[in-house]
Formats: sequence, structure tokens, C-alpha cells
Amino acid sequence: MSQQDISNKEFKVVVGKVVDANQNNAPIPFATVSSKNAKYGVITDFDGNFSLSIPKSMTRLQASSVGYKLLELQVPIEAMDSLIFYLKTEAFQMETVEVTAKKRVRYKRKNNPSIWLVNQVIANKTKNHFSQLDSFNLKRYSKFSADITNFKDKTIKCI
Repeated sequence: MSQQDISNKEFKVVVGKVVDANQNNAPIPFATVSSKNAKYGVITDFDGNFSLSIPKSMTRLQASSVGYKLLELQVPIEAMDSLIFYLKTEAFQMETVEVTAKKRVRYKRKNNPSIWLVNQVIANKTKNHFSQLDSFNLKRYSKFSADITNFKDKTIKCI
């Protein structure tokens, strides 16, 4: 927070709505409403409504959304006033886009680090075999599970 905000702790809550000016005032969900420096901001809900707490000294807010022109408005003096942003669509002409498939790269052994590693392991197999070592340590875990439903009737009679 700036020195001005710390010394002037008086905030006001601005409520309002962001709507599409071209489509019968349809709400614009997830639009951004913020101060010009973007220090204070909020995203509108699904119905285009917002509620933003700003310092009383702040006089302007702006609203924007993808595909719409940025709009800046004067903040009402009274916190009870509602602020409505009427955003206009932003038309732009897209140039020709050409989409091409990337040439499929075949698998190559050359310059592949995993192939090099496997080749080194194979080349040093006899040198690294446990029989070449003076000593080694081994931890082994064996698990055996049997279920009575796995046995056949003949097996049970033999026991």
C-alpha cells in the first residue's frame, strides 16, 4: 500500500455490472474491473456483477474482457450508486492463417542419450557383475499368498 492509502484508510465499496452494449445488455461473465494501475481489481461473476473495495480518493475504474474494448468510467461519489460498464465488441480482421503438419521425425539411434546409456551398461556388464565384487549386500522380499478358493477339490483331499 502507498503512503496515501495508509494515511487515508477510508475505503468505499463500488458495486456494479459489466454488460454487452451490442447484445441487449447481456452480462459479460469473468470480465476484469480494476483501477488504472491494476492495484485494485476484481473479476465479475457469471452474471457480470462485481463488488470492489477501493480508497475513497480513487476516481476512475476500467473494465475489460477478451473481444471487447477497454472502457474507463468515473467512480460514483456515493458508495450506494451502482456502476454499469457498457462494453462494445472489438472487431478486428484476422489475416490468413496456414496450418501445416509437422514432418514426422523418425526414431534415430544417433545422438539419443538413452541408447548411449544402455550401450554403456551392456559394454560394462562383466565389470559390474556382482561375482566380480569382493562383497555385496542384498535385500530380498518374497511374498506368497494363497486363497482357499484357488485350490481344487483334489488338492484339498490330498492334504
